[in-house]
Amino acid sequence: MMRGVSGAQMHLFCEPFASRVTSKVFSRVKSSRFPLSLASKRRLHPLKIAIGLLLVLCLPACVAPPPPEPCIIQQVMPEPAPAPLPVCEPEIDLATEAALRKLSLGNEWHREGRYKAAFQAYEAVLAEHASLLADAYALWGIIAVRLDRDNPDYSRDAAQTVAYVLDQRAADAVQGEAAEEARLLWFSAKIMIEADVSKDKVIEQNRQLKKELEQRDEAIARLRELTVGS
Repeated sequence: MMRGVSGAQMHLFCEPFASRVTSKVFSRVKSSRFPLSLASKRRLHPLKIAIGLLLVLCLPACVAPPPPEPCIIQQVMPEPAPAPLPVCEPEIDLATEAALRKLSLGNEWHREGRYKAAFQAYEAVLAEHASLLADAYALWGIIAVRLDRDNPDYSRDAAQTVAYVLDQRAADAVQGEAAEEARLLWFSAKIMIEADVSKDKVIEQNRQLKKELEQRDEAIARLRELTVGS
């Protein structure tokens, strides 16, 4: 309740209270059994004033407002910066890259009719053994070159031998995507060989048809000669 009282109001409140206290003290001194002389009274007058001042100074301290509560500042810890993500660098297999370039060159040379150069490119891939798929594609390329009828070194028997090697490579491989793709290449090579056999049958049939057509033309020519001569 005393917090809202100003200093001036406190002084007005404390001054009468101090005068009353000092007056009571000195009244008791006067009423004591030892009467004071005039000189003693004059000496006590400054003491009375001093006691009153002390009371005036001490009373406001008794009703002074409590000290303010300490302000607690919470320390804000900075958030740790996120760790940088590791840079993933792709793994580069130089042997596989070189094998792929040679396979690409072999396919290009085969299309251009450079059969020996294509065959040598495929053999170079097989000599390096970069991977199962690289060897499988090289064997498949050799089969395609051997089955090309325009190739002077055409040989179905050689193609069948290479297909057998491709079958063994696919069978010995560990189960996985590479083994499955190698098996698909072997099926493709097998179909090429069967198609080459069928091509021989078609060629033989064409030869027979040509002979029959030639014999028919000869028969028609003789029939005309006989008809005109008669």
